[in-house]
Amino acid sequence: MKNFWEEGIFENINPKYIALIILPMIVWFLYNTSKMSNVFLQNENRLKSEINDEFKGVIIEKAKDTFNRYSPYVKFYREQKFHIDHIIWQKVKIGDTLEKTKGSSTLKIKSRDTIILIDYKDIYKYWDSIYKNE
Repeated sequence: MKNFWEEGIFENINPKYIALIILPMIVWFLYNTSKMSNVFLQNENRLKSEINDEFKGVIIEKAKDTFNRYSPYVKFYREQKFHIDHIIWQKVKIGDTLEKTKGSSTLKIKSRDTIILIDYKDIYKYWDSIYKNE
């Protein structure tokens, strides 16, 4: 078997083939960098939306929406599905009361003997830190 590096195989490659190898790498790099900045912008917009929300109700149903990529939701008495973050969904139970005032980033979860305060800003800082470390 001949020595692979001594044959000069890379010197005889057509420049078109080199471009076919390098161009997809550049496209992949640009796609991933644009996706990262877009994720942070989406989180910022979602946080603003969460701050402007206002609701109060007792949870009568807790499930994952099979028609919407299994996103978690809760349902209050006489209301539609209310999609919530995974972190909040893990903390609530049926019978808990969720209370959120407009203009505040704090969500109050009232259980029988416990009150949990969750700040949406902390949740989105957590999600941003995950995206930065990917």
